[in-house]
Amino acid sequence: PLRRLCDALDVSCEEFCEGVLEVVRRDNKRGYCNCTPGSSVDQLVRERPGCLVRSPDSSAELRYLVEVSEESQRRVLERAF
Repeated sequence: PLRRLCDALDVSCEEFCEGVLEVVRRDNKRGYCNCTPGSSVDQLVRERPGCLVRSPDSSAELRYLVEVSEESQRRVLERAF
């Protein structure tokens, strides 16, 4: 479905990936995290399609965030496309 939508909107793979990563970079700058350059934070999932790992303690949710390189994010986005 993603590829069909992008094709219908005439969005290339590069435009799609860069658009998503642009939002990720903007979120990083909002102070949600202090990441290594070229990385951002994502949430761990415990099963597909993206059921998040949770804790009964709402203040403990942050421990499940992981730093992910932008290059690995780009590869996943390209595969999704």
